[in-house]
Amino acid sequence: MTAESATLRGHVEAATGSIGGWNISSGNKDPVTGEDTETSARGWNALWASNADGYYTVLDPSRDNVIAVGIPASYAFNNHNYAQFRVTNQGDLIVGGNTEPFKVTQEGVMTATKGQIATWNIGTNSLWNGGDSEASSTLYYGTSGIAVTIGGELRSNIIFKAGSDFGVDNTGKVYAHNLTITGGSFKIGDNFEVTTAGALTAKSGTLGGWILDKDGLKNAASNPTAVLTPTNFKLGAFSVASDGAITTGSFSVTKDGKITATSGKLGGWILDSSGLKNAESNPTAVLTPSQFKLGAFSVSSAGAITAGSNFSVSSTGVVTAAIGTFGGGWYISSGALSTNSATLNLATNANALSVMLFNGMTLVNKSANAFQTLNFIRPSLGGDYYNEGIFMGRETCIYMNNYSALYLSYYSEFIC
Repeated sequence: MTAESATLRGHVEAATGSIGGWNISSGNKDPVTGEDTETSARGWNALWASNADGYYTVLDPSRDNVIAVGIPASYAFNNHNYAQFRVTNQGDLIVGGNTEPFKVTQEGVMTATKGQIATWNIGTNSLWNGGDSEASSTLYYGTSGIAVTIGGELRSNIIFKAGSDFGVDNTGKVYAHNLTITGGSFKIGDNFEVTTAGALTAKSGTLGGWILDKDGLKNAASNPTAVLTPTNFKLGAFSVASDGAITTGSFSVTKDGKITATSGKLGGWILDSSGLKNAESNPTAVLTPSQFKLGAFSVSSAGAITAGSNFSVSSTGVVTAAIGTFGGGWYISSGALSTNSATLNLATNANALSVMLFNGMTLVNKSANAFQTLNFIRPSLGGDYYNEGIFMGRETCIYMNNYSALYLSYYSEFIC
């Protein structure tokens, strides 16, 4: 039917032809090339048109894309997925060809990989604001990660960026050139936390050259030489306890100031296991827990004093001396005690004990059977002996002869 002006009412069917600028196509042949490009049972049931730039627009209710606008002429007529705008038979709206940079589903879910939302640029896997690209942007958030400069250093796999001093990579590592927390606390998992008051809690990691673990800080993971715990600091053999006690090898100082040492030096003194001495070998001064010795002079812990082999004072006060002086002018020499005017001479032999002294002195003598005090009378001159004596018992007699000698005799035949 051909008509210049006609009005049709009712049901109209047409397999070929055109209506206005729209072509009518049906069957399996490509409407443009005439080739069998559609072998499915549904065939073609389309209205289509092309423009001067070679883009097709197709309306076909039998297709997945019922409306396809802007199919490039370089693609086959049935390649609706390359249309710049299409509507699927499910009601989805897709813009941008087969890469689908923009899509709105029938549920209202929108997907976009290009374009803008307000001042935000839409990237393939990101949103970014400011600058000419993702790398130069002021704010960036993405899932693929980019390489950007943070704090003056190039960082890779950055998924969040704020300015040029803060970024987070896809492993969760944070790069911050200048970070300020004004409230609450900064916490990472259960092992690290910093409060706004400055309290830091950490269970592991490194601090300077120190390794942090559950026990404290140490300078090596195994066999550390320096360890700092809440109760002790140790550096090699040296350690300081929390109560102030110091220990280094065999040396220690308690919190009360008590020093323990087995070797070393104290002033000019040399310390070893026996005590203090003034020289390593052949010392002339030695101080031990039981004695102080200076040359031939020594003092024991009991208070006894010894000076060589000729003088001693026992802990009970007994004085023993072979030579020397005492009192106001008494001299000790070779067993005799004398002054300028008197001599007390004690001499022993197999037969007698003699004591030389001046007349008028008092002798106190103690024997096994008697105790006597004698006041001797000046003897007369001449004669061999003056029997001016006193019998002391056990055949012992004390007498004085005319030479002013006092004799102690053990001869029984002597008559006092």
